[in-house]
Amino acid sequence: MIHSGKSTGRRSQLLFFLLTNILFFLLPLIACIPKVVLADVCATVKIEILQEATFERSAFEARMKIINSLDSSIENFRVDLTIRDDNGNDAYPLFYIRLQSAGNVGAVDGTRNIESGSEEEIRWLLIPVPGAGGSEPEGKTYNVGATISYIWNGTHEVTHVTPDSIVVMPQPMLALDYFLPYQVYGDDPYTTETESPVPYSLGVRIMNTGSGDANKLQIEAGQPKIVDNDQGLAVDFSIIGSEINGVKGSNSFLVDFGTINSEECATARWEMISTLSGKFIKFAASFTHSNELGGELTSLIESVNTHFLIHDVLVDLPGRDHIRDFLATVDDSPTSPKKVYETDCSESNVTDLSSEASLIQNEAEWHLSCPADSGFIFIKVPDPESGGAGISSVVRSDGKVLKPENTWLSKEYELSSHKWNYYLNIFDYDSTGSYTVKYGNLITDGDNDGLSDSEEINRGTNPLNPDTDGDGLKDGDEVVHGTNPLLLDSDGDGYEDGYEIDCGTDPRNPEDVPVIYVDISNDSGTEDGSFEHPFDTISEGISAAHEYWSVLVAPGNYNETLTIDRNLVLKGASPSTTIIDASGFTDGVSFISTSVESITILQGFTISGASNSGVICTEGASPVIRNNIVANCGTDGYAAVSADAYSSPWIINNTIVNNADAIGIECSSEGAKIVNNIISGNAVGIDCYAAFQQPFIDYNNIWCNLGGNYAGCIPGPNDTHSNPRYVDPDNGDYHLSPFSPCIDSGDPVGWLAQDYVGGITVRLRSTPCIFPGENISITDRANTERGLVNSTSENQIILIYPFLHTYTQSDKSYVFTMTSDYSKEPEPSGARINLGAYGNTEEAATIPDYCESDFDFDDDVDGFDLATYISDAMLDPDIETFSSDFGRDNCPVEPYTPGDYNDDGDVDGLDLQIFLLYFSVGNLAADLNEDGAVDFQDVATFSAVYGKSECQ
Repeated sequence: MIHSGKSTGRRSQLLFFLLTNILFFLLPLIACIPKVVLADVCATVKIEILQEATFERSAFEARMKIINSLDSSIENFRVDLTIRDDNGNDAYPLFYIRLQSAGNVGAVDGTRNIESGSEEEIRWLLIPVPGAGGSEPEGKTYNVGATISYIWNGTHEVTHVTPDSIVVMPQPMLALDYFLPYQVYGDDPYTTETESPVPYSLGVRIMNTGSGDANKLQIEAGQPKIVDNDQGLAVDFSIIGSEINGVKGSNSFLVDFGTINSEECATARWEMISTLSGKFIKFAASFTHSNELGGELTSLIESVNTHFLIHDVLVDLPGRDHIRDFLATVDDSPTSPKKVYETDCSESNVTDLSSEASLIQNEAEWHLSCPADSGFIFIKVPDPESGGAGISSVVRSDGKVLKPENTWLSKEYELSSHKWNYYLNIFDYDSTGSYTVKYGNLITDGDNDGLSDSEEINRGTNPLNPDTDGDGLKDGDEVVHGTNPLLLDSDGDGYEDGYEIDCGTDPRNPEDVPVIYVDISNDSGTEDGSFEHPFDTISEGISAAHEYWSVLVAPGNYNETLTIDRNLVLKGASPSTTIIDASGFTDGVSFISTSVESITILQGFTISGASNSGVICTEGASPVIRNNIVANCGTDGYAAVSADAYSSPWIINNTIVNNADAIGIECSSEGAKIVNNIISGNAVGIDCYAAFQQPFIDYNNIWCNLGGNYAGCIPGPNDTHSNPRYVDPDNGDYHLSPFSPCIDSGDPVGWLAQDYVGGITVRLRSTPCIFPGENISITDRANTERGLVNSTSENQIILIYPFLHTYTQSDKSYVFTMTSDYSKEPEPSGARINLGAYGNTEEAATIPDYCESDFDFDDDVDGFDLATYISDAMLDPDIETFSSDFGRDNCPVEPYTPGDYNDDGDVDGLDLQIFLLYFSVGNLAADLNEDGAVDFQDVATFSAVYGKSECQ
């Protein structure tokens, strides 16, 4: 018999792929060239711009497995798919169906045979046609089955395969409107000077009229190509930039719309220039759809329309956005009626009142009159200044000041008289019919920020400061992008407007932030890097992040190796919960490019298991590596953290521990900064190979590295060398216990604050374990606003951390913070900590409740705590120094038990007697009754709880 599997097409079989649509633009431009004797020659040049539109859509794969277990072949094998809706109606026409693979059979049309004992898998691709998903959010269900027919032993057999269900979700449907100006400006052939080209835009508005969202929509434009230039006109066209929804694009040709929701619109503009002035006399567009994916049958682009652009205006009615709209003709004729095509998908007729308008001078002002009219109006009248002055203001009779976007000057060339005609243009809504126009100097932009001085006065910006709010954007650029030139952060999402422009996110949308989320626990089947659908690997997050973005990683164990070649922030929730397990890989995290600068931050991870280096900086990469644990990495000749001769990383606030076969930090660069780290239990602490001088090393605690704490360098002047007293190092808990010598050991006056514009406060502290800072002014905002920089003095550091994130998911909250001031840590420590992986974070001393004398945190007080207490009570915990203080000779070199002062192999009353002789020189870690001295009262306090078990 024949065994056949189901024709499977469940949602788990859903495929996503990009459909490609090629758009063709044919643009004839006419330009004229003067001749000495002959009449002027006007030549027509046709240019073509190819664009490729891609977006994501759903398809289904149906699979069938055929096993011929009969003793002879089956002949004339045929499979016919059936598709029916929930009501049993034939829905086959609602899908484009293509045979993807037929195995060795080759076809399923009744012309092939299947040999005895063979096994074949057949696959079909099913693409729903527009409308197949319906309009309801839950989509429509279809049942996919099959009818199999064949001949065996001369008998015709028919088998019906049990249908399987698929759900087709609502689909998008896109209408594209393109806009191009009629007149463009370049060199004027009738002048002796060479005029520079004036940029103009090829704009597009995409309207999603379908019931589903259009995901991952992109349009990539090619450079304009001259396809017809019979008269050899010396002209050229090029695309020089782009913008998406009012925000400057990072790529001149590719515009990435992301998702356009159902019944919503998005806009883009490609900025172009022409070397000659001229007029586009025709503007046409067409599109084709990939034939191999269904062609016109499955195309989700319903129309492409072209319009001549009159001007980019701004509809300022209540509830509208701040993205420029298109005032254009209804078709590709410059004389056709006009409409305004808004970014919110609205389209409104515009009444042209030009023929009924008049302009009369009244002393230093001009009075423009026209019929009062409701709705949108457009006026174009001759410019009385003939282009010799700029518009200072246009005020309507009811007091409304028209926006600068809605009043402009234009010019058109008149061939018959070889001169330019100049015009004043006004766009308005509900016109009163009366306007006062004031002209000013043609050049009125004193600070060269793109806004005239009068505009700046009207907007409240400073005409002498190109960046009034200090967010890195010129005031004029803010107007173009639709942001507020008086606010650092227009949308209040925690990212300054200039930073968002650099990142390619929308500074007006608080939901559009330059952040990629990663969570290994995401098992939803959907990953796009959003908060709702994070990637489940860090590598995916890094790949998806644009330059300057942040990648936030939720707790989990991530078995992978990472490579970073650009500036970004990679931040784990906590070193105690977010693990980069590089087992099976050479390196954990590799920085491999000179473009990786100190605005790149690696923070909040435990990095372990790499066979070579946990973190390595090559090719001149100079990131900030802070608040990480690097443990159990490397072999002989490698380092847990490595920096080559051309790299200058900041290695601060890390715990580099138990890399027993590897160097803790290997540094071949004198430009590195190694500060506030705990480095212990490695083959060597710090090994330097700098050719001229050692890197900056200071304020670290370097202790008990098997081959020595330093090699090739000298200790930092404020480095310490004490047992850091981790809470539970055997189980990977490298928090500092309350009795660590790295806590609160310095001058509290040294905790300094640097206030920074924008509300960011930096705290630095001067103790033997803390790097000292000084209050210094920040003058170079461009270099300091997104990272960590060194000031002019080698002993001054200012830390700037603008990246604030709270990652809350279901019942968990992962807080990513870089600016909190933990000058006093949580109890039970209550002290200052700025050392190691948890330094200056809210986790710096997260110790559970404990008995006052339970020094080893095993929930009881016994001889082990007594030994710890006695050892901590000594001024110097080094056993050899202690022995010399007591006049003892022949100090044992083998490991000893803390508190076994008479070296008899136990800790008992004899050792306590020795201790009592000298306890008054102890430090206050043993001052149990907090009276400022270590004395008999402390022994009494200790005795009171000695032997207590199950401490709470």
